[in-house]
Amino acid sequence: MVNRRLVALTLRMPKEAAMHDQWAGLLASTMGKSAIVRTQTVFYRQHDRNVIGADRRSRSLPATVHRVRNSDLRYRQWQIDLRQARALLDVHGSELSANDLDVLRAFQRCGTAEDRFVRVFTLIRYGFFRNGLLRNVATLVDLWKRKIEESGGDRLSAG
Repeated sequence: MVNRRLVALTLRMPKEAAMHDQWAGLLASTMGKSAIVRTQTVFYRQHDRNVIGADRRSRSLPATVHRVRNSDLRYRQWQIDLRQARALLDVHGSELSANDLDVLRAFQRCGTAEDRFVRVFTLIRYGFFRNGLLRNVATLVDLWKRKIEESGGDRLSAG
């Protein structure tokens, strides 16, 4: 559920925005308020032309193990997330609070810092976790092993 202000903000969506709903969530959390509605308000329907979504195979144990073991997939997701965070600064940086700017800078450090201790400590300190214990352990290992080379532009800055 969104209000008119969020719809208006979402219309300025840059090409770096990974998915419209993810972009709207970022805007809501940084430029307004967001909350979790625990009651189901609509039915989510999967069909054969969905661009993204879960099917029965993606919920299987082998698929879950594959996702946890696939560090390249997580690496690419970090790159997407970093580009999207930079886009948020580019489009709305002057409207963000000092705290939100700090969180965005920390998110960048979490992926791109040269020092592996900084990457792992920042992830833990700021709680940049994914869903699921195995994914988080795998992400910690990924960040320990290598930094994320941000593709497609300059590093995140304080626009």
